[in-house]
Amino acid sequence: MLSPVLLTGCLAGSLATNTGARVGETWSDAPRQLAVNGERVELSFVLKKSMENKSIHALGLADYCVFEIPGGGADAEVDDTGAFRAEYIVADHKPGDIVPITATAYRTYGSRDRMMIAGEWVTGESPNDEPDRKVASASLALEIYQPVINLPIPHLTAGLDVATARLVLHRRGGSDSIIYPERPPRSGFKLSEQPGGGWLVEYTPAANEINPTGATTFEFSALDETGDRHEYTGELPTP
Repeated sequence: MLSPVLLTGCLAGSLATNTGARVGETWSDAPRQLAVNGERVELSFVLKKSMENKSIHALGLADYCVFEIPGGGADAEVDDTGAFRAEYIVADHKPGDIVPITATAYRTYGSRDRMMIAGEWVTGESPNDEPDRKVASASLALEIYQPVINLPIPHLTAGLDVATARLVLHRRGGSDSIIYPERPPRSGFKLSEQPGGGWLVEYTPAANEINPTGATTFEFSALDETGDRHEYTGELPTP
């Protein structure tokens, strides 16, 4: 069920997302891809000739595409590139959850059979209306994960001035997130002294603070009690 499926004629479908793309690429049609809660996942469905990899323009072949996702979904018409595009915001999932997504393109006959209106699927039920024809379909699954930063800081003879501590996450394109120590109700990273000496920096980043693919570099810095600056770096990989 997780591979492109040929339905009728000589057309097949390919479903891809941006979250599984490798660095330097835009889309991935891998059958299982990783996503994190809060991530805005872009979806792209294209038509292909059977047994060929090159996509073809859907205009004149299919009129709309239904993206079926548990608890919701989306629909889309053909865009200027000949593809069907939608997005899915990952929410309310636990690490390890699997979210199946199926995209099916249809050719309209009479009135359109299905349409998403105000977040609900509306289905045409006229007995005199010829059913829309399935053109092609494909599926993939998102596996939910949650990266966590656990950065050990060695013992410092001069101690550590917690008020000066900063954690900076670097996304590609120059977008940085600056995180401060947790101080309820303000959220942030936890900095705890360890029994054997030193400290441990713990932080669970949000989706918009990490790269969707590849690694995210980060650095922790703080002053000691004498005013000297200490800096430690790390890398948070996408599993």
